[in-house]
Amino acid sequence: VWYFDITHYHTASLVPESIKNYNEFIEKASKPVIKFENKYPVYCEDSESLFDALVDSGFKRKYPNASQEHYERLKYEKDTIKRMGYCDYFIITWDFIHWARTKNIPIGPGRGSAAGSIVAYCLDITKIDPIANGLYFERFLNPERVSPPDIDTDINQSDRQDVIEYIKQRYNRKYVSQIIAFTILKSKSAFKDACKLHN
Repeated sequence: VWYFDITHYHTASLVPESIKNYNEFIEKASKPVIKFENKYPVYCEDSESLFDALVDSGFKRKYPNASQEHYERLKYEKDTIKRMGYCDYFIITWDFIHWARTKNIPIGPGRGSAAGSIVAYCLDITKIDPIANGLYFERFLNPERVSPPDIDTDINQSDRQDVIEYIKQRYNRKYVSQIIAFTILKSKSAFKDACKLHN
């Protein structure tokens, strides 16, 4: 709630302008919020079948003696990924990582919450067995989470541009964009980081 206090002014000349500003604020605040729809790239027309084939092939290779726990985890993750519409996302990530490895470009073993996915492990997106390491898929993706999943991929610095160029050629340059995240340090964090340099 906004309050307009004019008791400190000797004149009421500001009253009309204050009322006008207040009315403009109410009008703008009452307008419906524009909702943006996330649109993700499509790898192929039948991406769900390709997703199943790639994941199942990797599962047989990674778990030749799979237990009931492995099968249940795989089914749960695949069902969640399909229901949330991320099959193409996983295939595209698999595609450029697979390409990089065929070119002997070093790729990190996996970092962040994606390491908790058995699907990512079966696709060789990560090299960490989430079941053997007690990692949870829900930290990475669950139906109640609003934000999309994020797969962190560490690529060798000297070869990174080659991978970016492959992605641009493979998926059309006008649909590929690089982004950057800036971290702003407050005084306490900045002081701690500065101290690390002198240790």
